[in-house]
Amino acid sequence: MPVLETTVAVGKCYKTSGNQHRRVIEVANDQVRYQSWGGKDGYRGDHLTENTVQIGGFAKAVEEEISCPTNLPKL
Repeated sequence: MPVLETTVAVGKCYKTSGNQHRRVIEVANDQVRYQSWGGKDGYRGDHLTENTVQIGGFAKAVEEEISCPTNLPKL
C-alpha cells in the first residue's frame, strides 16, 4: 500500500514492492530526491544511486517506511 505524500520526509527510509530501499535526502517543490540500494542484501557500503521524482510518484512507488541502515553515509 502506498504511503501518504504528507509523511514523506528527509532522512526517512522506505521500501518498494520490488524490495528496492530508498532514503529521502531532499523534498522541495513537490519533488523528492532520494538514494536507493537493493534491499535483498541490505546496504553493504557500496554505491548509492540518486534520483529525483515527483512526490506523488514516490509515495505511490513505496509501500512502507522502514528503519534506515545504521551504516548509510551521513546526510
